[in-house]
Amino acid sequence: NKGTPGSHRSSWNAPRFLGEKGRDYSSLWKKEIKTFFRTPAQWSQLLIIGAIVVVFILNMKGIPLPHVSVKHIIAYLNLGMAAFIVAGLNSRFTFTAIPMEIPGVVHLLASPFNSVKLFRFKFFFYVVPQVVIGFLLFFTGDIALGLDAVARVSGIIFLAPALPFLTVLSLYFSLKLEESVPLTPQHLVVSRSGISYMLLSLVYIAGSMIYFVRPLFLYHYNQFLKRPVPYLEISLWFAGYVVVSLVLIIFFYKKSIRLWKTKEFSFSV
Repeated sequence: NKGTPGSHRSSWNAPRFLGEKGRDYSSLWKKEIKTFFRTPAQWSQLLIIGAIVVVFILNMKGIPLPHVSVKHIIAYLNLGMAAFIVAGLNSRFTFTAIPMEIPGVVHLLASPFNSVKLFRFKFFFYVVPQVVIGFLLFFTGDIALGLDAVARVSGIIFLAPALPFLTVLSLYFSLKLEESVPLTPQHLVVSRSGISYMLLSLVYIAGSMIYFVRPLFLYHYNQFLKRPVPYLEISLWFAGYVVVSLVLIIFFYKKSIRLWKTKEFSFSV
């Protein structure tokens, strides 16, 4: 109550873009933001991220382009680089988020707030900035290289499902950790689950890059020979990639929910 000795009335309000339902998440937003500002180690990580982006931009602008084919190859490699950087960020931030909160997560699970909503908040809290960073890196290369419409569309199709998948995959492996006492972020990253996440994310990125060779080859080869481009076949290749990625996202998201509920049960007993 307001008049109770020692009481404190919080002035925190949920961000407006969350709407009325955002009030349920206001305390979680407050906790995450305060945790960030109280963890200086994460500030240095942000500085590293900023340095990576700056170096990335400078390198993209300084790459010599003796032939137009070189531009297409660099644009293709740019997709894998952007996804790889986001995988690394997920390994450092998303993967370590829940394990580092193990001593206090019991208080969150004991609250009236729905545990599935709590996990959903965790997912969106980390997936949004990762997607923004991934597309920032891609569009930086787009502007520097002056890509055509097909290269731009293929990049969007590549990253749109890949970035959320890398986030949900990192959450899944973080929930597979069995340590009851939280380790440091550095130890968590080199744990069995941490290494498994990085290996599987690299397999996914490499597999996606190999998959995209075919549709991009169809486009550039027919352009070179001045033949009609088989846009229907290319679209089917893109659609197949999106469908497979969405299936993987749903699969690991549901498995993560089940693991999260298992954690909830273990903390409550």
